[in-house]
Amino acid sequence: LTTDRYSGIALPHLPKRDVLVSAGYLDGPRRSALTPLVEEQAGGDAEIFLQKLADEGNVAAKAAMDERSRRKAEAEEKERIILEQRGKISDKQSECNNEGGGFGRHESR
Repeated sequence: LTTDRYSGIALPHLPKRDVLVSAGYLDGPRRSALTPLVEEQAGGDAEIFLQKLADEGNVAAKAAMDERSRRKAEAEEKERIILEQRGKISDKQSECNNEGGGFGRHESR
């Protein structure tokens, strides 16, 4: 739902879960109904459990694994670009420092 009303009925606004937990209305963070199964089948590692399901032919698990791989590759590419840019900035700073005009350096006369 994206609106405050549905079928002419005003819907209440619900507080976020962390607010209810901190106020004592709920006990701790939400625990998935799949947690016991994941702990039993894969020792608590959801990634291993998902891979097992994908290996067994579960189409949704295969799609999830593909999506995870795609996101991981994107994150690694972004990190590589950031590190590359930082390296260029460091090189420019070194050049400026070697020329005597470093960032934030003021010589007193």
